[in-house]
Amino acid sequence: MVEYLQQLECLEISECKCIHEIISMKKIIKEAFGNRYLICFPRLNSLRLKRLEKLIGFCHEDYTVEFPTLKILEIESCPKLEGFIHNSMSKEISTDAIFFNNKVAFPNLEKITISHLRKAKRIWYNQLHTSSFSMLKELTVKDCDALLNIFPHFLLRAFQRLEKLIVIDCASVEEVFQLQAQGLDVEEKYTVDSELKEVNLVCLPKLKHVWTKYHMRNISFESLRQ
Repeated sequence: MVEYLQQLECLEISECKCIHEIISMKKIIKEAFGNRYLICFPRLNSLRLKRLEKLIGFCHEDYTVEFPTLKILEIESCPKLEGFIHNSMSKEISTDAIFFNNKVAFPNLEKITISHLRKAKRIWYNQLHTSSFSMLKELTVKDCDALLNIFPHFLLRAFQRLEKLIVIDCASVEEVFQLQAQGLDVEEKYTVDSELKEVNLVCLPKLKHVWTKYHMRNISFESLRQ
């Protein structure tokens, strides 16, 4: 088991109707990782999960998962998926409906595509794993009807390298860049120099604004061309 995970470079799972988790059963995890609560895929470059009707998560939140070399992540048409790491048995404060939390690390991820995720209300938890998403260049979000915004105000600096953003058919999105905490009018003292070059926003019926004009001085889009 260990050697397989250590050597794995590409993983694609699609149209498997009975899969609930990608990594399951504590016995297997303990055998593979020496009883530690850390799962690492040191050579994995691409991960694609598509049309998995019963998938609830990659694994349980008892474990931290690291993808140090992952470049491409695609998750499509997994209707029961609320978060990449699930906490269905958790007794602590719930992070339900938050897709990425601090239990998963993507330090070199460059491209994310997520689509047809009906339950996720937020993409990012308010505290991400160290350096996660700092190399992200392209984000595509499609048909995620519960999402309210794409980037919360407290994580803007984490996505400075983002170059391309596509958001399509997300019925509840009201704001793309949330530049202030909801319900608060607090002036932030930082400035983010975004490398964003292209933004495509299509069929967002509840969109109120891409960003709030008053707080535009907190973020610069000098590279934006389209």
